[in-house]
Amino acid sequence: MARVSRPLTDSTIKRITTPCTLWDGRGLHLIVSDTSKIWAIRYTLHGKTRKLNLGQYPTVSLAMARRLHEEALVLIHQGKPLGLQDGRVVGVSKQPVVMTFKRLAEEWFSGWCNSVTLPHSTRVMVQLNMIFPSLGNTPVDDLRAVDVLAALRPIEAQGHVETARRVNTVVGQVLQYGVATGRVKYDCRSRLATVLSTHRQEHFPCTLEISDIPQLLRDITLSTLRPDLQIACRLLMLTLVRPNELLGARWSEIDMDAKVWIIPAHRMKARKEHKVPLSTQALELFHQLSALTDSPWVFPSLLDPGQSLQPREANRALLRLGYQNRLTAHGIRSLMATLMVSKGHSIDVVDAALAHTQGKVRRAYFRHPDLTSRKAMFDDLGQTLASSASGALSGQRPSVSPVVFEGLHRP
Repeated sequence: MARVSRPLTDSTIKRITTPCTLWDGRGLHLIVSDTSKIWAIRYTLHGKTRKLNLGQYPTVSLAMARRLHEEALVLIHQGKPLGLQDGRVVGVSKQPVVMTFKRLAEEWFSGWCNSVTLPHSTRVMVQLNMIFPSLGNTPVDDLRAVDVLAALRPIEAQGHVETARRVNTVVGQVLQYGVATGRVKYDCRSRLATVLSTHRQEHFPCTLEISDIPQLLRDITLSTLRPDLQIACRLLMLTLVRPNELLGARWSEIDMDAKVWIIPAHRMKARKEHKVPLSTQALELFHQLSALTDSPWVFPSLLDPGQSLQPREANRALLRLGYQNRLTAHGIRSLMATLMVSKGHSIDVVDAALAHTQGKVRRAYFRHPDLTSRKAMFDDLGQTLASSASGALSGQRPSVSPVVFEGLHRP
């Protein structure tokens, strides 16, 4: 008996979030899982039930799925097995193409990459390319945990232990997508993480003490670094942002009149818009930068003006200043946060300035301090660093006294 279905609508598809199968009629259906919505056609040919996946919604729209379905019905009537080639349904006269790990991974990636940032999707594609030479041509039905492990061991042997674990996670995402879309029976490497080498996480180096801040400012100011890199180092100290957030900034984010820098959610680690009140000292540095370039980027790349400077440029600048193994660009956040806490500013205010992610309980019961509290902290930070730099350059006693912060430890 034919399956009776009410035609689907886009609003119905968007509303459904729980795993299920939605039928549009005559074999066309949408497989809804926790992570994806996949169009498929179920049909019977030569007494055997077959299925053809058409792609992921909304990349393949409802209208497109119906068009592909009409093409498929013509081919089914002609007695031809179905295949998908260059976005069209075609009849295949030979055995269907074997679903290899690479084909499945590319299909998964094409839908998944639309929901993450470009840098993140780029990193994942690099990780996939690490194992394609070993696993790419392996049929997913034949893939075993020992095969995945054999592909990961060379990455570990090069000292990239954490990278190997991340690649293993990506392989799992691909296989779980295969399970959800009916191409893979189970995730063969579900327990593989237990046999991979472990890596002890190390924080970004920052061995400097608060009493070292005047010398750091002196080294930056008297260095032979390019003006934009000098300013970048000082802005990292004045804004407490991450290196990628600073060097990827656009002028459209900075409101000089309102004295605030609004970093959009897609550039933040927590995917939440972040406001940075700008002190007088920070504003002056941004004004200096605006005179150096007419690019939409605050820190345009010298090699490619259409791109911004890469975060590694800030670390290279610190290396040239002689701070190898003592301080990284990210470690500046720790040093400045310690300074502000030791000057009496609330840890909650400093946490908000650092844009740290709050736990579920903390988010439910506490709110981030308002912008006024953060502005007062940044103004104090700007004045403190200005006074410290002035004292260091004139040879006077540093204005940041190590006695005031005696016994304090960085969080």
